[in-house]
Amino acid sequence: MTKREFYDTLRRRLYDIPDRELGSYIDYYLEMINDRMDEGMTEEEAVRATGSIDEIAAAIRRQYQADNGDYTETVTGTVRDAGY
Repeated sequence: MTKREFYDTLRRRLYDIPDRELGSYIDYYLEMINDRMDEGMTEEEAVRATGSIDEIAAAIRRQYQADNGDYTETVTGTVRDAGY
């Protein structure tokens, strides 16, 4: 998987997190990929070494919830907490 495919897939999986906030979370992982490439890995190796998209999406979702407190994780994704 290329960096672009990684980015696009992650954005699709996290469609419900606002773009202005999602960008900083994804940038963290893109920087990690860039660092690995600077150390000599190919783009595909660096993306693979970063971890599975599912695990990364779950980690971002958990961090977003911790930072904002307005999402609850469910088995199928997330739902907005209506405050009831």
